[in-house]
Amino acid sequence: MQGQINIGVYADAKLLFIGDDYGNDAGTIDVVILTKLYNGGYGGWSRNILVYPVFEYAKLSGGKYMRYAMGVGYKFGNKLNIEPSIDYGRVVRWGWAYSSFNGLLCVSYGISNKIQISVLNSLTQRNDLKFRWGDDVWRYNFYFGLTYDVH
Repeated sequence: MQGQINIGVYADAKLLFIGDDYGNDAGTIDVVILTKLYNGGYGGWSRNILVYPVFEYAKLSGGKYMRYAMGVGYKFGNKLNIEPSIDYGRVVRWGWAYSSFNGLLCVSYGISNKIQISVLNSLTQRNDLKFRWGDDVWRYNFYFGLTYDVH
């Protein structure tokens, strides 16, 4: 069995449809691009190990927000997948780069052999906000999107 590549594009549901209490109106762009690389392995538990680069871009009222990270996780399931993972990266905002940990829980359901509908739960360490406002801040986001199996 060979490894598998899966590309997902997600949008923040709250910012897209409702907005928030920080001056971001409905329709605010917050997009996550997640490329998962599955081990494949020779069977057994190791075939479900995944590593990934992730990129997030948001056009927030307080300025452009970008996050780059690398992570590792594990896939449970077949048609209905549950994938917990953790990653570490950098938030780029206000001309500075800040370290950032993140926990993800992705739940996806296959609607064809190659395409899945997916939701992404994210808890992100926001050191950019800590630096700016002095608070130790973790933010929860809920994304929805589609994923595609490249290989």
